[in-house]
Amino acid sequence: KFGYDVKGKNYQRELNLVLEKKIRFRRTKEVIQKDFFPKKSRHIVRLTVPPKAKSEENSLQQGWDNFTREEEMKKWREIGERKYSLMARFIFSTVTEEDNGIIFVHHAELMARFEEEFQRRGIRVIKIDGTTNVAKREAICNQFQTDKEIRFCLLSITAASVGITLTKANLVFFCELQWTPSALVQGEDRAYRIGQCKDVSVYYFVAVKSIDERIVRMLKKKTETTNKLELGDFIFGAETKEIVFS
Repeated sequence: KFGYDVKGKNYQRELNLVLEKKIRFRRTKEVIQKDFFPKKSRHIVRLTVPPKAKSEENSLQQGWDNFTREEEMKKWREIGERKYSLMARFIFSTVTEEDNGIIFVHHAELMARFEEEFQRRGIRVIKIDGTTNVAKREAICNQFQTDKEIRFCLLSITAASVGITLTKANLVFFCELQWTPSALVQGEDRAYRIGQCKDVSVYYFVAVKSIDERIVRMLKKKTETTNKLELGDFIFGAETKEIVFS
């Protein structure tokens, strides 16, 4: 409207210098406790989930430009359901008796399936979703932190990715991705924060040839600028390990 091109980014180096000299004073937890703070590792777990139909695979190969926002949201929900069995098998084969885990999901249907699986296995778990009373969340988190019999947290990423401490957990599983990098970092930091005594491993489940791969590309693109400006540490960089699971 006013003749400015607001697409992309320019003068990142200059902006970083201005922020560094005039505005920014950033100290991360790793710097504050550099002598003994645990390490965090990220893993992309690539899952081979067969398409529902050949027509779906063909449409995905043609790209996402023709998909509406509603169609993307539908496929996001569907792929979470379809990769559930592989995710559950990976989680329960990865966790040892010495581990405690956080499982992040977005859709209520997927959370219900995990909850049923925990009940079937006789495993105690805490749950926080959008229906959980805010006043009760601290008590629920304290229960996880102090009760040795409770080894898993089942959390909604939109309702429980900030403001709670779950440092008993040393494994974090993202069963559904989010479009916003900061939401994922905040979710990681429910476990990876001051008070954590173990190294933390974070696992992101990505279904091959699905909307998950589009979200990963968008996350990488969004974080190019923030990482160059030293405003974040996310995500899926050279240090990220990849695992293929089927």
